[in-house]
Amino acid sequence: MLRGLGKGGGFDEVERYSLLDGSDPDLLNLISDRVAVIYDLLYEDEEDDEAEAEEEEEEVDFESLSDLDKEILLAEREEEEAEKAKDEDISDLDEEVIE
Repeated sequence: MLRGLGKGGGFDEVERYSLLDGSDPDLLNLISDRVAVIYDLLYEDEEDDEAEAEEEEEEVDFESLSDLDKEILLAEREEEEAEKAKDEDISDLDEEVIE
């Protein structure tokens, strides 16, 4: 931990410790809770989209559809797959930048 020495004076080291050694479990719990909230905010849309897609796939009885409805359904699925491929390409770029 550092302590300020005033304007232009820099800092002085008061105490050295690591959060990773588990010496302060309350602080680690607080941090893990906040990370969980951030994770949920970032990925809740993807999880919801996947759940909706699974529900939609289960609801459709392909054999009972007319020929026109079958063509429309297939076209929609191809469009969704193209969007997913586009999203995956963007994710791959993000991973390359991080590495």
